Amino acid sequence: MNRSIHITLKRLTWLSMGLCAILTRTLSAEVHDTTIADVTPRAFSVVWVSDVPVIDAYVRVFTDAEGRNEITDILDIKVKSLNVGTAHQSGIVKVDVQGIAPDSAYYVQTETVSNLGLVRHPLEPPNIGVITAMANTSVGGDDRHIASNLLVRNTWETEFETPIRGALVLVRVPELSRYPVTAFVDEIAGLPTVTVDLNNIVNDTTGTNEVISADVMVEIELFRGLRCDDVAHQRLVQRRRLPDPDGTSPGPAAADTEGCFAPNGHAADFNCDARIGAADLNLLLSQLNSADATETSDCHYNLDFDLDEDGNVGAGDLNLLLTLLGTSE
Repeated sequence: MNRSIHITLKRLTWLSMGLCAILTRTLSAEVHDTTIADVTPRAFSVVWVSDVPVIDAYVRVFTDAEGRNEITDILDIKVKSLNVGTAHQSGIVKVDVQGIAPDSAYYVQTETVSNLGLVRHPLEPPNIGVITAMANTSVGGDDRHIASNLLVRNTWETEFETPIRGALVLVRVPELSRYPVTAFVDEIAGLPTVTVDLNNIVNDTTGTNEVISADVMVEIELFRGLRCDDVAHQRLVQRRRLPDPDGTSPGPAAADTEGCFAPNGHAADFNCDARIGAADLNLLLSQLNSADATETSDCHYNLDFDLDEDGNVGAGDLNLLLTLLGTSE
């Protein structure tokens, strides 16, 4: 069957599902944490989370924010999350878009199909924008190859259990790029492991990828989806530093991350800026009164902020942080 006809028939099917759902229900699915990721000169991915299990998903692509000029049919679009562990059952979606031009602006609208029908996000313009990378570079500024710039995450300090296959990891380098890189959690010898290729971190200033220096702060986000009672708080965010494993390479070579500044053994440098200050205090205050969610799957709790390790983020943790305020590495 002609590809464009197949896509049109698929959309008509989704549209009919959506219309039927509108006539027969008062509730609708909602989409959270839509993120553009894995940006290269010729491709990018879109990830998001639905608050109900997903049957199918798609991305529409435009050259304008208002959605007047659609180019979806000439692109190669693949739903990467379709057969990855429990991703769709957990509401987690990743769609790859390929066949685009370098150093160009595109706009996307997601389509999520569930038992509640078809949901488009955003429902009204403007659509979600992305600027593709200008070029790939094979070496960094010091002529060192970036092929070994891998982050392997095989230890997890999560709030209620280790992540299962199908959870999605996003790694950001905030000082360099607005776009994270992603990878699904897999299992090796029964243990959760994820390998993220940092080669695709695009420098916002130069429009190219480059070596990520050791000791740079990274944000590691874990998309858990429907494994959390409140999908609006399903993201677990951890801030870490990249190690220099052998003392000679400019960035991680298949290495895990390291903790940030921890005076007196307390890892209170939550934002990894090498000092304990107001920003760390505000981050802890945002977590106050959350508790270890082993039994309830309440994902608000983040172990990083439980300084006294009593299973709660409370007055004890706040008092510990206050004694460390003003400390620098």
